[in-house]
Amino acid sequence: MAADEIDYEALAARLTDPEVETVAQRELYGEEAAAHGRALLLREYGSEEALKASLRPGRPKLSIRKP
Repeated sequence: MAADEIDYEALAARLTDPEVETVAQRELYGEEAAAHGRALLLREYGSEEALKASLRPGRPKLSIRKP
């Protein structure tokens, strides 16, 4: 398996293992939720440039929408 491939069998085993503790965090709303989501994406993609490069043309921008 290549380094960038996901082992879905291992992931499913981990998610269904009763010995693995899952913890709920408090609910986030509004700008706090947007900031948390943005931080998560930056951790996953590693940089702002990598995050922008991963978005296909035509997909919505990752930003806070104002009504």
